[in-house]
Amino acid sequence: MGALPSLSIPGLAELDPKYHTLELKHGHTMTMRVFSYELGSTIIHPKHSPTPVVKRAIGLVAQRLDKPGPIRDYKITWQPVIDLIVPTLQQAAGAPVDLTLKAYGYKQRLNFSVEVDA
Repeated sequence: MGALPSLSIPGLAELDPKYHTLELKHGHTMTMRVFSYELGSTIIHPKHSPTPVVKRAIGLVAQRLDKPGPIRDYKITWQPVIDLIVPTLQQAAGAPVDLTLKAYGYKQRLNFSVEVDA
């Protein structure tokens, strides 16, 4: 049996395993204060495929504002969400940013809206 191909995205290190995948279902909303973030990659193991997939991801150190609790480490792999929040986090230059994520749709057709709270 040959060696497995490298599972990586050039220029993006694999995120620390401390980040837990953020999952939102249709109709769910989450408001959080993001204190820091890290762009990277993560390995996904699809349920219906034996082949792992590498995806771009963002790790967030954040505290939920809608359900107060401790600061947690979240991982997001939804590319449209990453594309929407990265410019806001970059512009904040390390200052906390309040975000609200809303999920619409089901499974492979899940869409999101992202609001930056003032």
